[in-house]
Amino acid sequence: MKRTTLASIAGVLAMSLGACSDMTHQERGTLAGAAIGGVAGNVVTGGSTAGTLGGAAVGGVEDHTHVLLSLPGTMPGDAVLPRRV
Repeated sequence: MKRTTLASIAGVLAMSLGACSDMTHQERGTLAGAAIGGVAGNVVTGGSTAGTLGGAAVGGVEDHTHVLLSLPGTMPGDAVLPRRV
């Protein structure tokens, strides 16, 4: 029974990691921010569901915005110059 459960968990983990292989930099940042925010919200509120969901939402939005603003040409007034090939 334990061997079947461990094999199932390993299979689900492998498939979920494979789904992230074609994510953009911004999507990975958003996902990481949501995960970190969810854990932080859970710890700060003592395990409350609202704290976990709130932390995930805030972390996801913050990292989405942070990654977006860290890319070249995404700040207001930035000029994006064409690259030479």
